[in-house]
Amino acid sequence: MKKTRKVLSIVTVVVLVLYFSSMAVLYGNMKDTVKANIYDEASTLAEEFNNNSYENLEHFVSVTNQSLPMYPTKYYVYDETGKNLLAQTSNQIMFQYGPLLKYGVVNLDEYLSEKQIEQLAQMDNKYSSNYSTFKYAIDGDKVIPCSLVYRILPDGTDGESFTFTNTKPTGEISCISKYFEMDLYKAHSTDFQKKDYDFIDKKFKDGKVPKAECKENKSDPWGSAIDYTDEVFIENGRYIVKQVRVVGTEDENAYYVITYTAANLVKNVIEDFRFTRWATGLSCVFTVALAISLAVSYSIVKKEQMKYARYSFSNAAAHELKTPLAIIQNRCELVMEKVNEDKNDEYVKSIYEESIRMNKLVKNLLQYNSLTMNTDIDKKACDLDRIVKKEIEKYRPLAASKDVGIENLAVEKCSVKCNDELIGLVIDNFLSNAVKFAIPKTVIKVSLTRKGKKFKLGIYNKGENISKEQGKELWELLYKGDMSRSRDENSSGMGLAICRQILELHNFKYGFENKENGVEFYFIAK
Repeated sequence: MKKTRKVLSIVTVVVLVLYFSSMAVLYGNMKDTVKANIYDEASTLAEEFNNNSYENLEHFVSVTNQSLPMYPTKYYVYDETGKNLLAQTSNQIMFQYGPLLKYGVVNLDEYLSEKQIEQLAQMDNKYSSNYSTFKYAIDGDKVIPCSLVYRILPDGTDGESFTFTNTKPTGEISCISKYFEMDLYKAHSTDFQKKDYDFIDKKFKDGKVPKAECKENKSDPWGSAIDYTDEVFIENGRYIVKQVRVVGTEDENAYYVITYTAANLVKNVIEDFRFTRWATGLSCVFTVALAISLAVSYSIVKKEQMKYARYSFSNAAAHELKTPLAIIQNRCELVMEKVNEDKNDEYVKSIYEESIRMNKLVKNLLQYNSLTMNTDIDKKACDLDRIVKKEIEKYRPLAASKDVGIENLAVEKCSVKCNDELIGLVIDNFLSNAVKFAIPKTVIKVSLTRKGKKFKLGIYNKGENISKEQGKELWELLYKGDMSRSRDENSSGMGLAICRQILELHNFKYGFENKENGVEFYFIAK
């Protein structure tokens, strides 16, 4: 039966491993799919940028309106003085204004020539890093990329940057930029940047820009979004597109870079309806599979238990009935053959005693078999102290005949939910063994103590301790080393095995403890 349970446990573990493996494979495939879709979107926008489709301000506004159906953002485009509003998009969720602090960045050193890098070093302030983004100016109706400034991410953020360019192969860059507090960043800014900050603060204080539109966007995992008035960009919540042209170089053609940043790729995958659909389907399939596995496991284990119980019963019956039947047969032969007629009365008495022993044994075997086949018993609220007192009074005469006393320490009122007849049988067996193995002129102590919401019944008698070897098999059916088995004491050797079945049906903890000069058997009722 242990082997069967082991196999069933392995099957259950295999089902769970397959489930989690399938989910991992599904997530990996969906992640690749989402990234591929992002590449396609960014590539399409890269083509538009490379074709200068955003150079005209009106076209920029128009395409921006069209490209933001799922995450509409209103753009305000001012001239370089910051006083005249040149254009604005129609959709609005939040106002884009001031320094943007939420997107990943591109290391332009991989894309620019040494001469271009040298020029950029002159354009950037002295605190810039290699990680840079782009700044634009407005000239009439033109959107002109004029320089590069570096961007700072919020504290602890990082992202995957997918970069597209018209001059270099597609690359993938992961980066983490250090966070600077706004005041610290402002302290390290150029005069032009400080002027921008002052302009932004004035805009807010004058109330020309509603503050409610500048609050943190809760749908955006990167936090608040504010951008410079002279900086132009496009975003839809999943990617950001940038156009850059380094002016003052020998190359007259515009130098374009398109970047996409996966702010939270895991979130994008999990929120994808395809992943949700497949994950739900897999969960249902494996839940059903696990349920079937557990149901089959339970059924097989129950069959194995019943098979083992039948085997134990038949084996025990044959083993225990063999001896008394042999004695009865022998005594009958002696009477029939008239070997010693003077002892016929003694032979008949022996036959009678063995028949009583057999009757008790059969009764115990049937009771044990009934308990092993049952999975439920009738239980009700019972006074455990009353049951204990009743069993003690029953055993006082027998104990007195052996010069053994019984002290009832179970004085506390105790009500537990149990089958009073079966629990009485357990106490009967414990007391029977205690009287049987107690040393003469000693006292058996019966205690009933409260442990929180539970009660512990203990029956202690002075006598020999139980060895570890005996303790391991003490509760087994017809254990040959069981100290309770003795033909002189008219014992069937099934008492503790029956007690075990009863206590397990009640879900009561049970056992024994070797104490100084004696042993205590106990169970804990709840």
